[in-house]
Amino acid sequence: MSSTAGPKPAFSAASGDAMYDRIGWSAPPQVRLLESPLPHVRAIRHLGVATPGTVVATSQVDSERWDALLVNRGGEGWLEIRAGSRTNRGWQHREMIAFIPDGLDTHLEFPADSQALQLYVRPGVLQGAGDDRPGAELRPILGERDRRVAWLMGLIEQELRSPGFGSSLLVEGLVGAISETLVATFVGREDEARDRITLTRAKLERVTDYIESRIAEPICLDDLAGVAGLSVYHFARTFKTATGDTPYQFLRRRRIALANRLLGEGGIPIAEVALRCGFANQAHFTAAFTRDTGLSPGRYRRLVQSA
Repeated sequence: MSSTAGPKPAFSAASGDAMYDRIGWSAPPQVRLLESPLPHVRAIRHLGVATPGTVVATSQVDSERWDALLVNRGGEGWLEIRAGSRTNRGWQHREMIAFIPDGLDTHLEFPADSQALQLYVRPGVLQGAGDDRPGAELRPILGERDRRVAWLMGLIEQELRSPGFGSSLLVEGLVGAISETLVATFVGREDEARDRITLTRAKLERVTDYIESRIAEPICLDDLAGVAGLSVYHFARTFKTATGDTPYQFLRRRRIALANRLLGEGGIPIAEVALRCGFANQAHFTAAFTRDTGLSPGRYRRLVQSA
């Protein structure tokens, strides 16, 4: 398909995300902005356009620096994608991904009924798993089917739609898993150098003390990795090796235990319990607590106090 065959971009979105809203579209897009707990990760759900046929979308290099990762969530047909000087043309499939590094003009033509999840991440985040391989570079990926990356991005979307205990750590951990998959698949890595890095007992104690002292605050992998003196990628891997839990699982268990204790003590409003357990509001806390325990906070409190 010729890159000049489709209609010219004349529309833009009004999603509230500055990067996405700078994309030029040949027809008005339908989108949903997903609220992210992380400043270096943003998410947009593209729901398609109302006009049938082929859609053209273009973006130019911007002063804001973000890498883009997309996964196709529905819609098959002819695809053309250009990023900088590279072009790929072929058949678009579900679970097809594209990675566009910062600093490249892009041009896409695809079926109007296509749906996609798009992540914007700060440059370097998705290449973090390649830190132990000097000179390794994650280059543009222009339409490759990758079921694992598609699955991981689906988990991110699910968490952003309904955040739970330790949501920021879960999303960061999933982004790290995507990084590891992309680097292993499209760059390769040196396992021997990676396996020499471990988390000592002293470092582990500093990390767990940090979590306990800030359990009501937003906690990111960057923070924990900094306490341990490791890269985010190596910290997440060595923490799991040392504890049997991912950082997210560890924080989630600690926050659930705290919630159980505070609810059992009584006298503390549920809204206050939510804040002490790291939630921005009572509604998110109630949904997460119910999902994890099978009981609402109010019902759990009544059962404990009547025992």
